[in-house]
Amino acid sequence: MTKFYAVGNEGRAALAEAISKAPLGQGPFASSYPLLLDEQALGEAGLDPELVQIVRNAEGVGAVFASCVNLTTRETISTAQLDEHSALRTQFDEIVGLRYRPVQLFAVVWVHSRHNVVEVRTDFPRGMTQELAHQLQSQYRKAVNMLIGQDILVRPVDLYPLVWSMYSDASEGKVVQLTFNTSTGSVKDERMRRTRLCLREELYHVGGVNALSQDIQPFHVSIQWHLSADGLLLAPELTLAGTSRGAHKVGGGSGEPVISAALIKDCLGTEDYEYVSERVLEHLRRLTPAEPAAATAVG
Repeated sequence: MTKFYAVGNEGRAALAEAISKAPLGQGPFASSYPLLLDEQALGEAGLDPELVQIVRNAEGVGAVFASCVNLTTRETISTAQLDEHSALRTQFDEIVGLRYRPVQLFAVVWVHSRHNVVEVRTDFPRGMTQELAHQLQSQYRKAVNMLIGQDILVRPVDLYPLVWSMYSDASEGKVVQLTFNTSTGSVKDERMRRTRLCLREELYHVGGVNALSQDIQPFHVSIQWHLSADGLLLAPELTLAGTSRGAHKVGGGSGEPVISAALIKDCLGTEDYEYVSERVLEHLRRLTPAEPAAATAVG
């Protein structure tokens, strides 16, 4: 999960300097980085984030954190595994057990050198809830503000306008999922099952859109790009997910539709991730007269 925060020139420079001077942690996460802790060490490491690396290059400055969360998975228990005299075998048709497991996560706070934007990038593994993902984002936002001694990151940039902007740009990757409201009062969810094909050109989608008297109102889009680097084929995917009721806000609430975070998945490294990030920033620039620093923030 990635949230984009608009900052001014002075704030961006101050945060980049603060990150560059920040001391690395001395705990187990920093000691093992870039390797993961084993399960036993992870269980003893605690849940607090630890600064494990500072990255500096021509694109910006970043702080890399490692942490641990406990995720819960549900597993069906076969009644055949129970003792034949157990009353549970006759009282229940299905028995579900909960398994708690510690999972190591990484997060990056990235200060761009060419844009007045700060990205907070957090892992979003399978089994993690949206609520927990947003809580982790808030945790790192607060950590950044404490590091610099001021509330430089307040509200993430609203990405909702990008749903239409990126969907309507035929040169922007392949649309593999689109959910939208129609002028006839229905909600449609379309997915492209074949690879390298685009919903924008799919006959059923095109025919349905052309039959409407008004434009569709998309609120959820997933776009995939097909790239190549060093002989590898890359297929990163971006999802901007709102709701049909239009209320997808930080902290909840109602009102104008808002998307506070982007999901960027299936990346093999920084090259394909940064490609998608740059596409997001490019559309933010198109939608605002100035740098994304002037873009509308959530709230």
